[in-house]
Amino acid sequence: MLYGAVVLSPHARARVVRISLKRARAHAGVVALATAADVPGNRWAGLLHDDWPAFVAVGEEVRYAGDVVAAVDEATRAPRPQEGAAANAHAGRLDAPRHAARESAS
Repeated sequence: MLYGAVVLSPHARARVVRISLKRARAHAGVVALATAADVPGNRWAGLLHDDWPAFVAVGEEVRYAGDVVAAVDEATRAPRPQEGAAANAHAGRLDAPRHAARESAS
């Protein structure tokens, strides 16, 4: 049996600079790791338009804290959150759009 965990963005708005899988690969029992680069074909989905990525790729922007940047499959047991986080997504934070900041201040 395989157990899976996803690596989620901790940032509400940021550009993914790089994704490091080195630490995740070092865990015993890790069978597979996946990022946007591993998804064949279209990885976009949506209710009205395909405007949401299944995985956020390097160079793309995360849209909320919780966007998926990687997945980890392990054969021995369910990955713990801190082990899933071993696949690090390095992101450059982006400021909120100016109009949103003005609206929240009023």
